Amino acid sequence: MGAIRTLWRGLLLACCVLAAQTAAQNRVDLESSAVPSDLRRVASEAIALERRFLLGASDAHNCSSVEEEERSTPCPPSKYRSASGECNNVRHRPWGRRGDVFLRLLPPNYADGVAQPLSTPRLPEPSLAVRAAAQLTAPADHDYVTSMLAAWGHFVVDDLVGTANGNKECQGPECDYFRSAPARNIDSCRFEHREQMNLATAFLDGSALYGSSEKELRSLRLYDAGKLDLESCHKCKDGSPSAPLYKVLLLEHNRIAGELYSMNPFWDDTTLFLEARRAIAAVIQHITYNEFLTVLLGEVGMAKAELKLQSLGFWRGYSSNNRAGTYAEMVAVAPIFKAMINEKLVSNNNNNK
Repeated sequence: MGAIRTLWRGLLLACCVLAAQTAAQNRVDLESSAVPSDLRRVASEAIALERRFLLGASDAHNCSSVEEEERSTPCPPSKYRSASGECNNVRHRPWGRRGDVFLRLLPPNYADGVAQPLSTPRLPEPSLAVRAAAQLTAPADHDYVTSMLAAWGHFVVDDLVGTANGNKECQGPECDYFRSAPARNIDSCRFEHREQMNLATAFLDGSALYGSSEKELRSLRLYDAGKLDLESCHKCKDGSPSAPLYKVLLLEHNRIAGELYSMNPFWDDTTLFLEARRAIAAVIQHITYNEFLTVLLGEVGMAKAELKLQSLGFWRGYSSNNRAGTYAEMVAVAPIFKAMINEKLVSNNNNNK
């Protein structure tokens, strides 16, 4: 009988271990399933690294020889930005690129200090928090700020922030607060805690319009005189507050490409496209710094943060040692711009899709 009990105990233990391994693998599949295919390996490696760290493995390090070699590989010379944001900083090619980690103003507050999110009763249910926030204030008109401020803010957030989670079937505002996919912090070889992946580039480069991967970029092109295909622009007709902005910017790209062709008929399609894209990125940056942030932060705030544009000359404050990236706190404030949009404009936009 003792031998039988021991056998059953061993089988039960084996089943528990197998179940735990299966559950862990399911968590990996869930958290990486919504990640674009070219970044799933990054998310899976981050989860595997986290698991090894929690198990006390001595090889739980962020850095690898492959990544060290990648960082030391010189960036190819180019006057145009890459779709992914890689090599924007030629001395630190991965900084701010698509798939990089979100930066942090404050350290994370995980339940276990490593990766486990806080939950009730320490935090309210996401759905309750969303409903409570929606009831804080009644809609009110502003003296001089229109919904365009919120629409442009929504566009800027789309350009700088992108998250992924495995909850595609979820419906409702609380779905914005599900957990996003992880990534590895390649700035430090020592693993300390989970970091989240940014699917967007951390640069204000028009990637919200053009996409942050070569695949997205190619899908938008007509391959005719540098122009874009309006029908391929999903964000132009998704009913979001910034949808009209996408359409206007896309049409402006095509207008600029046409002007460039009339002045430079010997330019090929790729050159016309890249030059028009470069011009649109400059337009987005100028509107953001010269008009949007001026209203949002005020003149004093702009001066204090040294964000005011110069009327002459060039800004001399750039340093390749400044770590490019989007702060994780941006994800939390992103819904604010949606909430600022006049509901009538949103409903009309949805009806006109």
